[in-house]
Amino acid sequence: MSIQAGGNVLIIRAPRSYTAPHRVIRDGGRRFWARSAAGKYEPDVNELRTLFNAGPQLADRIRNFRLDRIAKIAVGDTPVQTMKRGTLIIHIVPLSAFDTIAALPLQEIQRNFSSFVPLGSRTAQAARINFDGVLKTSNADAQATENRAYAQLFRNGIIETLTSTMLPSNDSGIIANFDDSLIYEIMRNLRDLAAVGVEPPYALLVSLIGVAGARFNTARSPGHNWAGDYSEILDRDQYHFDEVIFETLPTNEAECAGVMRPVLDQIANAGGNAKSRIFDDQGNYIAVASQR
Repeated sequence: MSIQAGGNVLIIRAPRSYTAPHRVIRDGGRRFWARSAAGKYEPDVNELRTLFNAGPQLADRIRNFRLDRIAKIAVGDTPVQTMKRGTLIIHIVPLSAFDTIAALPLQEIQRNFSSFVPLGSRTAQAARINFDGVLKTSNADAQATENRAYAQLFRNGIIETLTSTMLPSNDSGIIANFDDSLIYEIMRNLRDLAAVGVEPPYALLVSLIGVAGARFNTARSPGHNWAGDYSEILDRDQYHFDEVIFETLPTNEAECAGVMRPVLDQIANAGGNAKSRIFDDQGNYIAVASQR
């Protein structure tokens, strides 16, 4: 029946999985299915072996990509020079990044200064297409010797975004409002990816470098600085927190925080705390009034 004649269409979209392949269990049967241009079929043993190995191989490729990029950033091999006063690095890797070429609207992204914004900025100050994709920076001066932050969107949909001034210029060594800022930044980057057609799942990887001797101020209100708000001194120069997977695009900050909780708890552990203070004893996200 045609739709014009009053028919209905049911559309089911199955996003890519990090743990493929999946088995269909129906009427006592347990079978694997695959799809080709000719329709569905049951993969043979060799193809199943390939499918089962694809997940671990993808995880390795994501981790290797991150390690390679972190090594380059640590020695200053970046699209623009940064200030290196404690650096937060975020990588968001769509699971499709290594096997498809995303047809990203590069010129549209370049012209939109409100998308893929450098960390800690309301808008990008400069943008240009480069060999890797689109680069956006926090400094409008193209001749500037240093930038506070940048966002590099790779042509395959991977985001690398960093800010290089986690530690204030007064040498206090205090990193403030970290968890809430991180959630905010992740939310807007995920939304920007979805807006240009790069769909989930996404792997999130968070790193800190150049932070030995610093402390977190875990207060969630401006101006708090009593002793109970400070973490222990960070004893490493670099921290590379475990990746988490966003199976779907989060609809709000509480959902985003829930997926990110393993990372946020690891950040708390780095500062000597058992868990992140932005969750209550039942594991619920404690919202705060926006400070932006």
